[in-house]
Amino acid sequence: MAARCGLPLEPGYLVLSVRAPVPQEPVAARRLLHQVLGRLAPAADGRALSLPNGQGGHILLPLGTPHAGLVRNLSTGLSRRVIVGAALAATPGDVPAAEQAHRIAAIARTPGVHRLQDVLLDYHLAGSKDSAAELAALLDPLDGHACLVEAVAAFLDCDLDRRRTARALRVRPNTVDNRLARAAQLTGLDPHTTHGVQLFGAALTLRRLHEGSATGFLPG
Repeated sequence: MAARCGLPLEPGYLVLSVRAPVPQEPVAARRLLHQVLGRLAPAADGRALSLPNGQGGHILLPLGTPHAGLVRNLSTGLSRRVIVGAALAATPGDVPAAEQAHRIAAIARTPGVHRLQDVLLDYHLAGSKDSAAELAALLDPLDGHACLVEAVAAFLDCDLDRRRTARALRVRPNTVDNRLARAAQLTGLDPHTTHGVQLFGAALTLRRLHEGSATGFLPG
């Protein structure tokens, strides 16, 4: 792509994988990528590269550009919320960096820019393929109960704080309690316990990865 655009490759890049928090149509995905690129490109002096995909795409920023502040505040000022995975590519041929950024974006639950250390546990747990199907199946009893899945995910994101969860979901705390109790009843896992938190968190991560793969967001 750099050759087609007449651009020389940089010694290294900050690789960003961009997606919306929820699946979207390809046209909307490209529009989102272009919005993010528009925010970052000026700092790269026209040397940024991008490649769209079904849920957003990749942006490559030369390591020598002053992009740190822009990336840190990337989630503000856009028409819609965005999730970004970030990884460093020490050389132009560092393909694993693009795959890592891709996977980080798929695993991350909240809008903003995420690096590996931000999702390290989920990233590590999601790499065990022999038990992945069984672990993801823990959420099967919640199929058809999107509000219960949403409640558990928000509860984990809010550090098990029911009031913060209620504000995030725009419901009453008692509604959160009822939904968590129903999720525990259906799955046999209690999101208030350490064991339940770990299993719910890992299962939610694997389900997001599976959904990302089904939409073409994840490689392989």
